[in-house]
Amino acid sequence: MALAGRLLGWTNGDAWRIGWLPQTKALIMIIYVNILLDRGLISSDTFTALLLMAVVSTMLTMPMVAPRLRATSGAAQHG
Repeated sequence: MALAGRLLGWTNGDAWRIGWLPQTKALIMIIYVNILLDRGLISSDTFTALLLMAVVSTMLTMPMVAPRLRATSGAAQHG
């Protein structure tokens, strides 16, 4: 996503923030991996790895994005 933003001419900071925000959608991944596991398309080890990835990436979104959002809103108020 950040690469797409850069290609569209967004500033580095905007492209970076937009690239991180879709990580919150990783929670939907839990539904998909459950279906894949139920149908026998993935192993329980793969299920566990994908589940952990979804949870960790979702948990990291706000700590990664919030400081930059605060910096942006502070700059906008002072600019």
